Amino acid sequence: MKKIGILVSLLVGTVAITGCGKSSSNSPSTSAIGAPPIETTTAIKANHSVKAINLRQADAFAVLAHQSISSIPTSSVTGKVGLRPGTRDMLGLNATEVTGGAADIYATDDRDATAAAFVTQAKIDLINAYNEAETTAPDADKIDLFAGALGNKILPAGVYKWNSRVTIPNDLTLEGSDTDVWVFKVAGDLRVGSDVTIKLSGGALAKNVYWQVGDNVLIKSKSSVVGTIMSQLTFEMKEQSTLAGRAFSKNEKIILDKNTITKP
Repeated sequence: MKKIGILVSLLVGTVAITGCGKSSSNSPSTSAIGAPPIETTTAIKANHSVKAINLRQADAFAVLAHQSISSIPTSSVTGKVGLRPGTRDMLGLNATEVTGGAADIYATDDRDATAAAFVTQAKIDLINAYNEAETTAPDADKIDLFAGALGNKILPAGVYKWNSRVTIPNDLTLEGSDTDVWVFKVAGDLRVGSDVTIKLSGGALAKNVYWQVGDNVLIKSKSSVVGTIMSQLTFEMKEQSTLAGRAFSKNEKIILDKNTITKP
């Protein structure tokens, strides 16, 4: 019996020593076993030297499109509304939905030559502004961040670029001063989920935010977005979403549904 007790003690000691050696040579990560790994990203630095995109005459417009503008009543637009080369019969937004009334709605076939020339120049300036944003060089640390998924992110000022679509399924914060500028260059679609808010922090202003979108823009219901959004194709806002900025469609149409758009 004495020999058996000694043998058991030796075996227990061997197991304990082996276990200690395994723990020291293969220490576990900070994440619990089975839990997803902790995501680490390179710090994003603010670029305080970005210049605002020059909208020229397009600056006066809250809504400017190429083919048509439609609205499910009642939307509210503060700022001018324009359609070029679309004609007035392609304007489904009526004068009661525009703060300035009929005087602030422009189309290609306006009889007033001054008004027609005004919206024509604004459309030219929109194209130039779109091209300016598209050709602005992105910051080296702001290319294809987060694979285009921007929900629950805080972004400092700078020039960002994505070679794919961008989705914003949850709130996004833009943090900076009242002189900081954000330029977002999106090669694909821009899609904002329902009940999402793009927040401005630290004094940041909606007038200093620009989105250049290579495909379509979709803002889902009851979301609140900021910035001048220049879409290459269709720009659609779902029911009761709001925009503190501008809705521009360079080559196609704008679809509204009980929305509020306020030019900054």
